Amino acid sequence: MNDVVGRQGDVEVTTTIDRLYALDRALRNAVDGFRVPRADQNMRSIFERRLRLHPEFERVVVGAEYERAARELIASIEESAAGIARRCGQPWRRGRPDSGGARQDHVGGKIWILGAVEFLIEERPILRGDIELRRTEPIAPGLPDVVVEYLVTVPGTRDQLTRETHGHWGYHYHYLDSRNRRSDTLLTFDRDSPSGIMPTLSWERHAEGQKFKARAAMWGIDKRESVYSVCRPDTLRFSLGDFKQPASDAEVVWPLTAKMPAICTA
Repeated sequence: MNDVVGRQGDVEVTTTIDRLYALDRALRNAVDGFRVPRADQNMRSIFERRLRLHPEFERVVVGAEYERAARELIASIEESAAGIARRCGQPWRRGRPDSGGARQDHVGGKIWILGAVEFLIEERPILRGDIELRRTEPIAPGLPDVVVEYLVTVPGTRDQLTRETHGHWGYHYHYLDSRNRRSDTLLTFDRDSPSGIMPTLSWERHAEGQKFKARAAMWGIDKRESVYSVCRPDTLRFSLGDFKQPASDAEVVWPLTAKMPAICTA
């Protein structure tokens, strides 16, 4: 694990913690300067524009050495968000999008979050490369609309607001080649794999950062079996429901006889 943190480099890790610290400070200032959101047309237009765009941001990545500090900052951020929600008369609890007037889209179940963090858990060798086990966790998931309407006016918080579905979070894997280069390939288990058989491991592309193309579709049998043998034990440690949901265009790594289910992303 120290190798994983070391490969990130001190600058990147420090920047990661600084990003969380800046968000925490912005939320604290937002609580101190709180004003009940008014039915202001300009503010509403900003909110509606955010609602339409719901941009996706590069994940904050945290290695094991910094996990405790990151979780303390996340707890403080969410405490401040809860305080704002109470002042708005919309009590909110983390992970409860149905509480406090938070709205889910009718299609896709998207909810508001204040960004997300990827925790690097461990790295394992495979045939001609390595696999990183990661877990993505949202910050302040399920914020009520009235809180979002306020935070879109607050510098330091409005740029972090986005909407995602629950399926985007959870355990997954990143592939690195034999030269320790990070690839564009993300792997995860299919949550809907039939019980009593080998769970399906899939791969998909992700576009965050500058990465080389792994061309996972061209992997041979030996490579696929090596990756699967390293990842499968995690299905005994964690529930399949704890893994990131595969993307709609995900392809099978192993077993090759498996088929990926159709996933609605409309």
